Amino acid sequence: MDTIPCFHCHGEGEILAYINAIPQCYWTWIRCNTCDGIGTVSQAQQTAWAEGRQRRARRVAAQLSQREMAARLGTTPQRYSRMEQGLEPWPDDSGAAFAALEE
Repeated sequence: MDTIPCFHCHGEGEILAYINAIPQCYWTWIRCNTCDGIGTVSQAQQTAWAEGRQRRARRVAAQLSQREMAARLGTTPQRYSRMEQGLEPWPDDSGAAFAALEE
């Protein structure tokens, strides 16, 4: 399987994260959850992420929240968010829901 550098951590395996904790907040490096810290992703994962970004742009242009779009697809907002991130597959009938946004 062909792999490419992770599009989230740029091949580093870690990302800089802001931890909002009590009693103090701080920046720290954490393992990239997109590539599980290995620094590479499959071409299929890159394609899924790109599709999610395109669909997010269409949803935002239609002025819909993730919650509203999830309801149209019959899924939870949490799962919908994962679909936009390329971490979950899109339902087979999702293309029709997105096509309806442009009508």
